[in-house]
Amino acid sequence: MEERRKRLQSILKTLGLTDKEAEVYLAISLKGSATVKDLLESLRNIHQPQLYNILSSLMRKGFIRASIGRPKTYKAINLEALFESRKILLDNLKMEAVRLVDQLRRVEEEVRAEETLVSLVKGYEGLEAAIVEVLAGAQLEVCAELPTQVLVSIVDILEKLLSRGVNLYLLAFPEIPDHVLNRLAGYRTLKLRRNDLGSFLMVSADTRVAVYARRRFYSPRKMPIPETEVYGFYITERDLIWRLLNIFEVIWREAEELISWPLAPESYPKIFLEFGMGLLELENLLSKGFKPYVEVEGRSVKSREIVNVKGWVVDVTRSTYVSNFTVDFGDGRVTVGGFDAEVEDLEAIKVVIKRVER
Repeated sequence: MEERRKRLQSILKTLGLTDKEAEVYLAISLKGSATVKDLLESLRNIHQPQLYNILSSLMRKGFIRASIGRPKTYKAINLEALFESRKILLDNLKMEAVRLVDQLRRVEEEVRAEETLVSLVKGYEGLEAAIVEVLAGAQLEVCAELPTQVLVSIVDILEKLLSRGVNLYLLAFPEIPDHVLNRLAGYRTLKLRRNDLGSFLMVSADTRVAVYARRRFYSPRKMPIPETEVYGFYITERDLIWRLLNIFEVIWREAEELISWPLAPESYPKIFLEFGMGLLELENLLSKGFKPYVEVEGRSVKSREIVNVKGWVVDVTRSTYVSNFTVDFGDGRVTVGGFDAEVEDLEAIKVVIKRVER
């Protein structure tokens, strides 16, 4: 009984009460209602002047109310109502804080001479916070390679991401618990694969920002690393992000597929920012006898001008050094490559598979 009372007082303290205020609130709540006399009889360690100050503070903070007559009778506000009101308050404060941070960030960006392209992140909690930040800012696409313990920890965040319609390419290692698999199975914007070893922890959003950490920090096969020695990187340097994504693609193609949207007309249109994922989708569609019609936004490899092309994909080429696809746009054909394309006509920025036909 005493242990439960102490735990409840501890919860009340997190809502902003002092030890004494929590004790008085709990006494009133358990009694249903109470006068000062009732409270003084049950709370031997609180004297009368102190009790009046505590009651005034509890009323000011919205935890109790008092009758008009004399002697005053005090009643506790329902705990559910207290938590709900504070939830509304926190939601409002959150929106205001996010807005203020966004305004301050825009001002900072205007006066900042140059942007830090790679930042150090320390500790497991720091890495997880960075991952959540990256996921929250994703608009169209996320590529993620996650160890099991991180996947389990952020599954709620992943569900929110998927419910927003963001395409998620998720590779987990070394295993995916059944309860996580069941929670994610119903989403139509998810491709989920599993690998025994993995290559690193990596989360990239819209190919513009990424978080990276060594696989070693999450290895179940080796001695745990002390928290103080765990680190990673928050990256906005585009070339580094693409190099990480290139490694991710290699592991992805070899991994066991567990969840995917169907290769069928109803799955499209679909947007691809990560070129390797779009290329693999086109390759699979062609192998199944489908004709994909695409819209490509890219840069001319020679002139660097922005070019938009629409047409049917007729071929995919994949080798050690070259990966691209060919688009027939009616009056001719162009080859489309990924980041840092060298021998193709276009370097893709965005590929949209508009529709597929037999």
